[in-house]
Amino acid sequence: MYTDIIQQIANGYGDDKIYTYEIKSRLMGLMGREAAQAIVDALNLPIAPEEYMSLLQDTCQDFFPACHFLPGAAAFVFHMQPLLKFDSCGVKVFSRPWQYPPPHAPYEL
Repeated sequence: MYTDIIQQIANGYGDDKIYTYEIKSRLMGLMGREAAQAIVDALNLPIAPEEYMSLLQDTCQDFFPACHFLPGAAAFVFHMQPLLKFDSCGVKVFSRPWQYPPPHAPYEL
């Protein structure tokens, strides 16, 4: 998911901005502003890391609700919801309580 999201952000700054696996592998383990700075530098984006982080959060908020669950994942996420507030990059995952099952998520329990 994040590869697609980061590439979508990069596409806004030109077709030559390609988020490759080589870049992705160098960023693994980085968090927050450090990860944002590394992505901005690696892709030569003409924005500040803080602006990138804002774009990332906005894009994630648009992207996550359209994602489909893998089998069994919906029940797990619903069970863990009280603990799941932010992802590893500090992006707020749940901005409002979920319904179970989420009406837009095709999956099997």
